[in-house]
Amino acid sequence: ELINSIFWGLILPMTLALPLIALVIWRGIVWGLKDLRGFAASVRERSAENLTPIDTQAAPSELQTLATSINGLLQTIASSLEQERLFTDNAAHELRTPLAAVKTQTEVVAGARNARERAAALAELQKGVDRAARLMDQLLTLARLRHTAWLASELNMRAAVEQAVRDVYLEAETRGTGFNITGDAVLAIRANPVLFGIIMRNLLDNAIKYAPEGSDIDIHLRPGVIELRDYGPGIPEAEREKVFLRFYRLKGTRAAGSGLGLAIVRIAASQLGCDVELFTPPDGSGLGIWLEFRT
Repeated sequence: ELINSIFWGLILPMTLALPLIALVIWRGIVWGLKDLRGFAASVRERSAENLTPIDTQAAPSELQTLATSINGLLQTIASSLEQERLFTDNAAHELRTPLAAVKTQTEVVAGARNARERAAALAELQKGVDRAARLMDQLLTLARLRHTAWLASELNMRAAVEQAVRDVYLEAETRGTGFNITGDAVLAIRANPVLFGIIMRNLLDNAIKYAPEGSDIDIHLRPGVIELRDYGPGIPEAEREKVFLRFYRLKGTRAAGSGLGLAIVRIAASQLGCDVELFTPPDGSGLGIWLEFRT
């Protein structure tokens, strides 16, 4: 009788109280999550084009840290989209010129009156095709650099530099350009060989292009450092940061190019953990380039 009395004395109140307790808990959770649901709805209802920051002051105090983090993400996405838009606009503008030149030279070839005119027009057409191909190659390299994960490995610095020289040797030979490579033959760095090759080929390509015909390019190797020097017109100190911008070219430059070479070098160097600096050689002529590998 005592057990029955205790049992029913507990069961009946609990049976009546549990639904009430569940209702109170449910209402409490609903009320407590009201701000979170409102915040989630405001984010969900945004369009894909709306990257304006969330008003952190209007967000509940418990969600302000989350709102700040989302704002950081939105800012990063907006910056990336703006860079892509600028890159696309600039690329379209830069491609228009060589393609228009190719079209014009094609018309000249078609209208040539004799073999001599046709040969001259074909030579110009070939130059236009080469410029367009070079520009496309650089644009694809830029896109590849931005969207690829690069793994580092131990690299023999001198062997990698010599390989880059072999890659540009035919172009250098047409201008009578020689290479002087000095430094220890067994120096090693940790770097990605593809990125290293991209950096060196673009630097050597620029040096060959802007140095006087028949001049040399000096490359000196030290532990973790490469110094490259040409004997061309150099770059004014005020312009040395600008030349790393995409499609930027110095005024009065006559050599063919698109203004992408040093931009590619800067992006590849940042992914490689490498500092790039332009300087004037001690004798005051030409341009020096300092590469220092931090890893």
